[in-house]
Amino acid sequence: MIKQNLKYLTAFLFIIIYCNTFSQTKKPVVLSLGTVNNYSISVDGNPFDVKNDQYSLQRRYFTYKNDKEQIVILWQDQSNLSLKLTTLNSTYSSQITKIIQTDKEEILIASATDSTNLIYFLSYKAKFNLVEIFLKKIDFEGKIISSKNFYSFANSTNIYGVDDNICSMKSNGEEIIVLLSRKMYKSSDGLNHQAGLAMSFNCRTLDLVTHIENTTSHSFQNYLFVDSKKTFVGLELGDNYPRGINVHKFKGVQHKSRVVYTYKTLHSQQPNNNSGYKAFPFYTEISTPSNKYYKWSNDNNTYTNLGGIIEDNEGYFIFFLGEPSPAGMSLDNSRASSNLDPKNIGFVKIQRYFEAANENVNCVTEDVVLSKGKSEIGGFYGYSGQWFPQKNMGVTWLTNYKDINKNNIRNLKSIKLSDGTILLIWENYKVKDYTKDFIGVFGIKLNASGVKISPIISLGNKFRLPVSDEILYSENKLFLINGLGDEKKINLTIIDLSK
Repeated sequence: MIKQNLKYLTAFLFIIIYCNTFSQTKKPVVLSLGTVNNYSISVDGNPFDVKNDQYSLQRRYFTYKNDKEQIVILWQDQSNLSLKLTTLNSTYSSQITKIIQTDKEEILIASATDSTNLIYFLSYKAKFNLVEIFLKKIDFEGKIISSKNFYSFANSTNIYGVDDNICSMKSNGEEIIVLLSRKMYKSSDGLNHQAGLAMSFNCRTLDLVTHIENTTSHSFQNYLFVDSKKTFVGLELGDNYPRGINVHKFKGVQHKSRVVYTYKTLHSQQPNNNSGYKAFPFYTEISTPSNKYYKWSNDNNTYTNLGGIIEDNEGYFIFFLGEPSPAGMSLDNSRASSNLDPKNIGFVKIQRYFEAANENVNCVTEDVVLSKGKSEIGGFYGYSGQWFPQKNMGVTWLTNYKDINKNNIRNLKSIKLSDGTILLIWENYKVKDYTKDFIGVFGIKLNASGVKISPIISLGNKFRLPVSDEILYSENKLFLINGLGDEKKINLTIIDLSK
């Protein structure tokens, strides 16, 4: 049973902006983000509670609309790991939840749908140091149509473990692409290295068609998008190979990638590493009397989070959260420490056929970028002391927070609206305590060229944004799912952009 819990923001926060019309006269234009409504859904089970874990990048709720225009949610019960499909009626006044399967060892990590009105989902089991991967196809009534599974070995997909359950999945009706962060079987150095893996499946048969190893290393976050040409475009966040946001294009068995944004690096404050190399030189350029650095690094931090892809006729906007210095620079290694610079919203716009551009591992090249933002040259010293050049181009910062104790941003979502404008929403928080210092949810609108057409507008603090889950956009409304584990409820938040 569902009852409307809160209609807490009848937030037409009207901002009057005077702009020139074609007749050169000035008329007021009224802008707002819309109204926010919250619905509480009692369910038989224990849904994942978004308030309990703001670090997990695992996708938790997969929200779709069926052919009856009803909201359908695929989720995993945290108490017994059963998979459930919850369908809401058109007025959100009732719900039906069906159990799809009850396997207590199978972990749901990704799901997708397409124009065939079917849902695909990916899960895995890890037992006796062996990973079994499952791909299943269900209808919107929860009936399993077909299923395929395979074991992963070192000489095949090389999945020794699924790293933090980070996985993205999309379908274009013919093909399914999966981006997975995984640990691999031991290499010759005796270590289980981590890197991204791309897998391609046939929608009809669910057969594994091909896989691409080591798409990014380490792969700390990923995102997938199907563009208007049914081409798969992916993002991965890498700390080393490459060190940056790595953009992929998948077409059949073809795969190309380019770096579109790169970032600062924390260098060691010890002259020696553990590999037996002699002492490394003093890094004079970034050292201070209180902080001395040497010319080598092994920094796994990325100082960045992914925010999504928006397509237009020319190419793609790549949105992200970065940590620019007060001067707006991303490659200042002297500022590569935690809790120094707040995260701000940035983007670069890249060519549609970016894969044809020159390839330079950690350097963004002129033939990739279309945006006219900041350009910057830098670099870092690697583990063996070698110099790796870096370059950014066309970086545009949309926010300008400078005090991390007052404002920081996380969980950025980007949505292309039906009128061609772009909506960004995110959470603000204070850095001292990720949970207790949550400030609220905010949003801003951009025009089709990425220019701000609204100020930053508060949407209140009565709901939270998921870390990795995507937001369903339909009929000019946003549908967000959060869990309340202790109360055995799923919260549905609807932001109506037409009001």
